[in-house]
Amino acid sequence: MDNNNAFVTADVMLLKRTDADFLRWVNEITGAFKEVETLSDRAAAVLGFALLEEALERLARQVMVKPKSEHFGGLGFLSSASARINALYQFGVLPAEIFEDLTLLRQIRNDFSHGAKAGLTFDSPQIVKRAEQLRSYRFRTDLDRKTPKKADTG
Repeated sequence: MDNNNAFVTADVMLLKRTDADFLRWVNEITGAFKEVETLSDRAAAVLGFALLEEALERLARQVMVKPKSEHFGGLGFLSSASARINALYQFGVLPAEIFEDLTLLRQIRNDFSHGAKAGLTFDSPQIVKRAEQLRSYRFRTDLDRKTPKKADTG
């Protein structure tokens, strides 16, 4: 199965769920993403990616035969964001475009969380350079934020 077909399958599995626990999580993560918009750039990058990591774990649990908590914590084989992204891509769950964007977002998060450079923002050249490579979401500069534009689909 190619990655695009697998992604559709995983997408349907994850998004068509109606159980109370899943719907509660969707409401919580929606609220958390709204909170991210009010934070500093550094905090938004770190917290925003943490929310993506949680979604990746949920997606991995959906497609695993017997998911166990130890797979995702400590020294588990899916304990890091990088491992989750790579595994979901290699097993055909994520299409290449999403895999590449998640890798870029992880690098941006690392720039903010591991970098010692004070004053790093989403407008900093190294962040803009990475963000401009995103394919499934068009990075917006300050000028673009006044008039949102749709991402290119072609």
